[in-house]
Amino acid sequence: MRIIPMEKLKIERVCQRCSGTGVETVVIDGVSTEISCVGCGGDGAMESPLYIDFTAMNAKLPNAFKLIFTYQIVEVIDATEYAALVDAAKDGLRIILSCGVVDLIHTGKIYLNLMAIFGSSPITKAAIEAL
Repeated sequence: MRIIPMEKLKIERVCQRCSGTGVETVVIDGVSTEISCVGCGGDGAMESPLYIDFTAMNAKLPNAFKLIFTYQIVEVIDATEYAALVDAAKDGLRIILSCGVVDLIHTGKIYLNLMAIFGSSPITKAAIEAL
């Protein structure tokens, strides 16, 4: 598995104000002056976060993948069942949830670990199976 650092999940786009030169021309009292572009700070490019739509990605992947955000798992965990977990199970759950996005295919390690954690928790187990 290849891990991509968060700083690489950004894209740079050319500044539309200066067309990527980093300089813009302003006219003050009829005199043209070149200044650093206000839009990009003189860099010529602007950084934007990269957004990934996993819904569209899932539709294009083979059926062997079922990518979901881990907040979706958090939303279906029953509070009473979570409170009843032993500390080791809570630690394992924290590790899974810290991933941000997981492959929840029913034969995968993440799914099997969640079933082991919530095996005796009928409400949460059924909700995770339904994801």
